[in-house]
Amino acid sequence: MKERTQLYLQLVQGGHKGAEKSMLIDLDGAIKSMKAAEQAGVKRFIMVSGIGVNRWYDKNHLERMECLLVYSAAKYYADLWLERSDLDYTSRRSDQ
Repeated sequence: MKERTQLYLQLVQGGHKGAEKSMLIDLDGAIKSMKAAEQAGVKRFIMVSGIGVNRWYDKNHLERMECLLVYSAAKYYADLWLERSDLDYTSRRSDQ
């Protein structure tokens, strides 16, 4: 990654190609991008997340998430990884 002040990440797998692709793209791809951004000294990391994934782990997660369970979990844990990183970040959910 070349020197950048800001990185905007939008992974668009969306659960349409199965659980394996969701994990490879929506979780692993996001984490690899975050690590690369940290190594490159990116000043601001902006990631597009998914509607309601911040509530995925709650008992009252949204019903529509049932059909996208692996995708929602992948997005949830990618968001957690971002929150615990050293990056200055914004996480935009599709409903915002």
